[in-house]
Amino acid sequence: MTPKTLEKLEQLSPADFEATLNDATTLHESGKLIEAHHLYKELLAQQPKHARLLFLKAVVLYQMDRVDEALPFIEQAVALDALNPDILNAYGLIRRNMRQFDEAKDIFEQIIKLRPQSYEALNNLGLVYGDQYDWEKASEYFKKALELSPDEPEVMLNLAHALRDNNQAEEGLVYYKKLHKMFPDNARHAFNVAIVLHGLGRFDEAIEYLEKVLEINPDNINAKHLLEATRGDKGATEAPESYIADLFDAYAKDFDMHLAALEYQVPKMLAARIPFAIAPKGKPGSWNMLDLGCGTGACGLYFNEYCARMVGVDLSPKMIEKSKAHGVYDDLHTQGIEGFYDESDELFDLIFATDVLVYVGALESFMEESAKHLKPGGLLAVSTELCTPEEGDFILRNSGRFAQSDDYMLKLAKANGLMKMVNADITVRMGHHEPIPGKLYIFKK
Repeated sequence: MTPKTLEKLEQLSPADFEATLNDATTLHESGKLIEAHHLYKELLAQQPKHARLLFLKAVVLYQMDRVDEALPFIEQAVALDALNPDILNAYGLIRRNMRQFDEAKDIFEQIIKLRPQSYEALNNLGLVYGDQYDWEKASEYFKKALELSPDEPEVMLNLAHALRDNNQAEEGLVYYKKLHKMFPDNARHAFNVAIVLHGLGRFDEAIEYLEKVLEINPDNINAKHLLEATRGDKGATEAPESYIADLFDAYAKDFDMHLAALEYQVPKMLAARIPFAIAPKGKPGSWNMLDLGCGTGACGLYFNEYCARMVGVDLSPKMIEKSKAHGVYDDLHTQGIEGFYDESDELFDLIFATDVLVYVGALESFMEESAKHLKPGGLLAVSTELCTPEEGDFILRNSGRFAQSDDYMLKLAKANGLMKMVNADITVRMGHHEPIPGKLYIFKK
């Protein structure tokens, strides 16, 4: 693109206008969004009621994550050409991005009436129902879209995800496997198959697909970790941060419902075990609290009344976004525990970590740094999954999660000047319909 094209355009003849518009769409299609946007803006100054140009301007703003700015342009385009399915589709996507789901559904349904063979509109309608956690309805529309375009990979993947999220993992697996067969060199599709097989407890088959992932991409550390866990390999000391972030990004949308299905009550149980007798110095309502692995922020709600300040840390950007919605955290950090501890010299009355140590096997550094970041009299409240002394200090389960022995936890606490206040046997959650034994600990500095 020459500098000339970024200059203000003089009044163009109809032929030159169309030629410049074609140049702009070529830039747009090649990913040069800023340059395309500049030309659209200059062309609109000459023809402000050009429906296609208004549509393209809205699309480029949408792709630049300037959705609020895109809305008035797409609304003008719709007003000028209300029966154009392409314009309506962009309008629906913008409404969906703005989480105006009812409006988006109305728009996609209108497209389907205008163009019954539009698999794109059916697919987009399915996505909106998925946004609202109606996986049954989402699956229905994805299936209709596939009837019209049986080999469309995006629709097939959306259907597989919806079936999985609707507790129809076996049916979803059929589509994940189809995608892997269509794209045998795509590590993502092989990994999706492996994840579902692993979740179904079909570990031998999961190993086969994890090995395929690593044949395609030997540097896939997420697949390496899950393969180590599924094989029962020794030597792993923690899960990769990318594995944890990807896992919880995928769960973020319906994480609280997922925990409810697993009968996960650990934050509530820990909160109930912090009686005033062992509380940090200072009256409740004055504490400085650190929530490690804060997730969607549900744990913070149990302690809101105790705290003057609450800090949340999580590896998953999508979890952090969910945490913001609760409005209880004064500060949120998207990073790992080690990174936060390295950068912070703040001291806390209460450090809280539930369902976090299951992704860290060796806890020497965690316990040492946690103790350093506690005020005198402060509490460290954590949960673990439990292994036996015969299994060692810690062990990586085939779930991809670590378990620690009670002896190991008490030894580390003592070494770091932490006094045991609570040591309770619990069921952490359900796994493959079996209770997972664990521990609740509260240590005092």
